[in-house]
Amino acid sequence: MNYRHLPVTIGLVQRCALASAVGLAISSTAFAQTSGEGTVLEKTRIESSDQHSYKVDAINSPKRTQPILDTAATQYVLTEQVMDDQGVDSLQQALRNVPGITIAAGEGGTNPGDNLSIRGFDSSENIYTDGVRDTAVYERDIYNLEQLEVTLGPSSSYSGRGSTGGSVNLITKTAKFDTAHRGTVKAGTDDQLRATIDLNQQLSDTVAARVNLLLEDSGTPGRDVVENTSVGIAPSLAMQLGETTRLDLYGEYLSQDNIPDFGIPMFTNDSGEVYIPDGLADNFYGFANGRDTEEVDVASLSGKISHDISDNTRLTSLLKYAESDLFYVRTSPRLSRTDADNFVRRDDIKSKSQARDVVTSLTDITTHFTTGAVQHDLNIGVEFTQENLDQYVVSVTSGDYPVDTPLLNPNPNDTWLGDINEDKSQIRGSESETYAIYAFDTLTLNQYWELTGGVRLEQFDLTYSQNYTSSGRGGETPPFSLDSSDTMLSWSASTVFKPAKNGSIYFGVGTAFTPAGNGLTLSTTTADLDPEEALSYELGTKWDLFGSNLLASAAVFRTVRTNAQTTDADGEGIVLDGEQQVDGIEFGLTGNITDALQIQASAAIMDTEVTKSNDADEQGNDLVLTPENTLSIWANYTVTDSLKVAGGVQHMGEYSVSDSVTVPSYQVLQLMVSYQLNDAISFQLNGDNLTDERYISSSRPGGHAYVGDGRSVTLGANFSF
Repeated sequence: MNYRHLPVTIGLVQRCALASAVGLAISSTAFAQTSGEGTVLEKTRIESSDQHSYKVDAINSPKRTQPILDTAATQYVLTEQVMDDQGVDSLQQALRNVPGITIAAGEGGTNPGDNLSIRGFDSSENIYTDGVRDTAVYERDIYNLEQLEVTLGPSSSYSGRGSTGGSVNLITKTAKFDTAHRGTVKAGTDDQLRATIDLNQQLSDTVAARVNLLLEDSGTPGRDVVENTSVGIAPSLAMQLGETTRLDLYGEYLSQDNIPDFGIPMFTNDSGEVYIPDGLADNFYGFANGRDTEEVDVASLSGKISHDISDNTRLTSLLKYAESDLFYVRTSPRLSRTDADNFVRRDDIKSKSQARDVVTSLTDITTHFTTGAVQHDLNIGVEFTQENLDQYVVSVTSGDYPVDTPLLNPNPNDTWLGDINEDKSQIRGSESETYAIYAFDTLTLNQYWELTGGVRLEQFDLTYSQNYTSSGRGGETPPFSLDSSDTMLSWSASTVFKPAKNGSIYFGVGTAFTPAGNGLTLSTTTADLDPEEALSYELGTKWDLFGSNLLASAAVFRTVRTNAQTTDADGEGIVLDGEQQVDGIEFGLTGNITDALQIQASAAIMDTEVTKSNDADEQGNDLVLTPENTLSIWANYTVTDSLKVAGGVQHMGEYSVSDSVTVPSYQVLQLMVSYQLNDAISFQLNGDNLTDERYISSSRPGGHAYVGDGRSVTLGANFSF
């Protein structure tokens, strides 16, 4: 933890605890006498009804009071079973199942991590864990995930600032009132070795404990030298405090020690398409022995209380503290200055050292009541968040080493004699505070019609400073301090028509706001800017089919960012004169077609355009990182009680990374075979990218390109005990 922020953090924790207590007191008096024929809330001790299903009926957030079938938004839920069957280990791999999502390459010294673009808009700041914004910079593992929830389209009223394209919510595993122990060990090509253990124990009628463990030491399929080493532990404790109250305490610590991948030099053909020259797909151009390194430490601790005030009213209050540390040094592969046809230079070094800490309090009250013939499902809540980010100076002295290495046959074992030093007295620091109140109400008028409205008032304050006198940002002269303060009122409204109990047709509209300091940085050109705004419309339909075992959905949408950042008329400053538009259509299928056949499938077609810009080279272009079409199909068939086979394909359409550079489309083929030997042991064989297609997964114009994983085959043994 960064102790410079400790007094402020303690103060915010006290305020968060006070807010939770006040919320409980208010709810007890305001809703204890709630009456009417509202829907009775389920008890707080809720466990999964079918852990092997691909389909779930509702998402985790208390803000979403309606089942997915009756929610006027495109939502995808990836269950633990889907991710297990596909053999995925990371968030990026799991998100291949969701259309319209791409991963951005690191710009300059920025760590790539889980830099998402959703429906054409940067969504790196819109990853959440259990509803709490998670801006830590690293590649997330899924060993401790119960399910993964993705909501597409502007959702600032639900998620907060940003969220123009959508948001991703990771639901962690917590203790259940059951006893189940299981583990997996798997090994595969490219030195892949991974083990996970999930131990859940009911200790009494009122106490349960759980711990999830991860050990991994793996190479990356199709990439030389790159290595991922992870150790993770995630304990949790559940306590039933009487019939109406449950307390969950849970935390996680994850440590990664990697040899990072910064790809290969970027090559483009005459049409501006990025391509991989023959013989380069596997190549690593850094130094494996000492210079290229990445160290990540992430820790969190959460407490959540759920209290049923009455049969119709529930309060949930979550208090979470999280911190993360990131350090890396990477070699950017750049063509040689003297012989670009044959050599790559290794003197373009990117480095970063940073520490984040965040404390968040979320308090929600959900209640059901009637006024006359109208059923209300109401959620109101408050949020307080403080986040601090410190970035330190890293100096890399080169020493005497071979700068150039052969393009076709680089030597990552060349001796590097330099030094790496951190100076934690030289800081670029960010301190932000978020205060928000929100309310959502769904009015069920009759069996055919539902109306939903929501509003969120959010105050976001940011101070960005630098205490040393070099490397200023945006023209300011260090040392400096910049401040911004934005008040944002976002809203959403929708109507749902139910022509049948198992179907819905909906229309929704919503707004999103992205302040200039959304990524916790500011410059003199952006500090005084108002937030960018977006408005989205969506018309869709959802149907529960085959006895409510399969959810089918389709939607058309339009998102318009009306005051996007662009250069001023002189090309020197930043103004809000731009406009961007995304039109699209999406389809989804999730669940069982028959008792033996399960499917998870989705597709999207998008048409994007920069409709207004002061930059003539940008006007009329497609939005970057926005594929024209994406497709994901995964089907699992139970042959016998012991044997299952599955297969799928992910297609990523062509997309641009600048006004003149595009990444071509690609397809990845997957297969799986599993065999249940007995009640305690099963084996699973997974093949990924079986055609060994070598493709560009992302690229930085004028710099480097990331090569997607090559063919891999893993064999896993699953144990229950």
